[in-house]
This record gives sequence, C-alpha cells and structure tokens, in this order.
Amino acid sequence: FGNCKIDSGAVIGPNTELNNVNVGANAKVVHSMVSDATIKSDAFIGPFTYIRDGVFIGENTRVGAFVEVKHSTIGDNAFASHLAYIGDSEVGNKVNFGCGSITANFDGVNKHKTVIKDNAFVGCNSNLIAPVVVGENAFIAAGTTVTEDVNDESFVIVSEASEILGQGFKNL
Repeated sequence: FGNCKIDSGAVIGPNTELNNVNVGANAKVVHSMVSDATIKSDAFIGPFTYIRDGVFIGENTRVGAFVEVKHSTIGDNAFASHLAYIGDSEVGNKVNFGCGSITANFDGVNKHKTVIKDNAFVGCNSNLIAPVVVGENAFIAAGTTVTEDVNDESFVIVSEASEILGQGFKNL
C-alpha cells in the first residue's frame, strides 16, 4: 500500500503488509505489519512484528516475534528478538533488548523519550520508564525497572532485597 520502495535482494514474506515503507537490500520482512518506516539493508523483521509511525531500523538489525516499535530509531546490529515494546525511543548500535522488555513512554498525559546508547544490554523483563537515558555499555539486569538515567559502563539491578531496604536501584 502507499508508496513503498523495495531494494534488490530484499525478501517480503507471506502475510506481510507494507504501507509507505522503504526496505533495504537483502532485508527480510516476514509475517509482519509495517507502516511509515525505513528498514535498512540486511535487517530481519518478523515474524508477527508491528512497526508503525516513523520508525527507522538500522542495518543488520533484528526486530523479531511479537515486537512492536513506534516512533523510534534503532541503530545498526541491534536486537529486539521477541516480546518487546519500543516506543518513542532512540536506540543505538549493538543494543540488545531481552524478552519482555519495554520502554514505557506514556505517563497518562504526555509521551516521553527513552535514549539507549551504543552497546547497552537491556535484560529480560526490564522496564525503562521515560524520560530516561541508558549510557553506553550499560548493563540492565533482568527484571529491573529503570526510573532514572544510567551512567555509561554501569551495571544496574533492582532486587527484592534492595527494594525492602529502601535502596531502590543500583547504578554501579
């Protein structure tokens, strides 16, 4: 639908709907819905991925099963392989999103932006509550809810014990 451009070697698989999308060379999009987006070369989208409203997906990036991306930029060589929501975010190169991770961009009144810098790791079932910045090479442990900026090279974990002690999250 709309104005689509599919570069040489790209594969558009079955049950895929594209609307105003540019798909780069050798990229693959299968069993997915994509609107108003740019997908660069060698990216892999799907299956069952929903990409909408002003999204840019970098080269050799994977956005996989049951991932939704809205109004976001994802850099090169990044991975959100399954069960994630990335909304109103700027995601750097070589970022990994674990299963069940989300950027919580809406506070009930306004949308806010999340920035995740290069080489960051977001562990499974993590929540990034915008507005928040995750620094380069930062590591967010599984199950962590991030409510404040994370420094470069940091390891962040929220455990039940630290919550009970009132210490909240750790930016080590």
